[in-house]
Amino acid sequence: MSLLKQCLTPARLKLIFLVSIAGSMLIANQQFKAAPVSGRIIEQIDVSDDIHRSEINIRFSFPLRYESHFPKQQGKNIRINFRPIAISALDLDALFKRESMVPHKTDLVPLESVVFESDTLGDEQTNLGQLTDIERRQKEEELRTESNFYLILSFSRNVAFAVEQGSDFRSIVVYVCEQHFSQKNKQCEDYQPRQRQEVQDVQE
Repeated sequence: MSLLKQCLTPARLKLIFLVSIAGSMLIANQQFKAAPVSGRIIEQIDVSDDIHRSEINIRFSFPLRYESHFPKQQGKNIRINFRPIAISALDLDALFKRESMVPHKTDLVPLESVVFESDTLGDEQTNLGQLTDIERRQKEEELRTESNFYLILSFSRNVAFAVEQGSDFRSIVVYVCEQHFSQKNKQCEDYQPRQRQEVQDVQE
C-alpha cells in the first residue's frame, strides 16, 4: 500500500488526469467529425452589395459543374443548370426533395428566393435506406449522369446578370447589375440607349 502511495505522487496524479481528459476530448472530437452535417443541397448563400459588381455566392454540399443558365443576360428569374461531380449517401437522399431558401435581400440585389429542383422529383419513391452499397452507387451514377439539376433564382425586378462556376467547384457565383454586366471587364457598366443619348446631344 505504501508502495502505491509512493508511485502516485501529486505530480503523477495530475499527469494521469490531464492524459485522461485529452483522450476523452479526442474521442469526442472524432465522434463529432463522423456525424452527418449535411442533408441539404444548398449549404449557404452569401450576398454582397457593390455598385461595380454585386455577387450572389451559392455554396453546395457537394462538388459540382455549372453547365448553363437561361435567360442569358437579363430578367426577373434565372434558371441555372448544373451537374454533381460526386454525391455522398446523405446528399443522395436530399436530391429527391425540392429545396427553397429565402436569402438576404439588398437594394442592389433584390433576390427573393433560391429554389433547388431536379427531374428526380416525382421519381418512384425509392427507399434509399434499404439499398445495398452497390445499389446506392448505381443509383448515384444514374442520378449524376442522367438527371437534370436546377437552381431557380427569383428577383423582385428585372436585373442584369452573369453566372460562373465557383473557383472551389462547390459553388455557383451570380453577378448582378442594375442595367448591364460587362463580361470583358467583369463588372457593371451603366449605359444609355443610343436614341436617348442623341436627344441629349440635340438639347445641348
